[in-house]
Amino acid sequence: LLEGIVDEVFEVTHDDTRRAREIVLASQGWSARDALHLAVMERQSVTRIMTFDAAFDAQVGCERLHA
Repeated sequence: LLEGIVDEVFEVTHDDTRRAREIVLASQGWSARDALHLAVMERQSVTRIMTFDAAFDAQVGCERLHA
């Protein structure tokens, strides 16, 4: 189902998990899952995400597309 609505599915790397940890420790309110999504987005230079999660609204340089 996911592959039918997205252009590409990115792998998660060990560096992404380290970056996600930094994001969680540096800010309040980010879940580990959201931080991991953000870390992968940063690495892939992705600026838009389709999600119901309003936490992404506060992220500078990230546009949330309402799913």
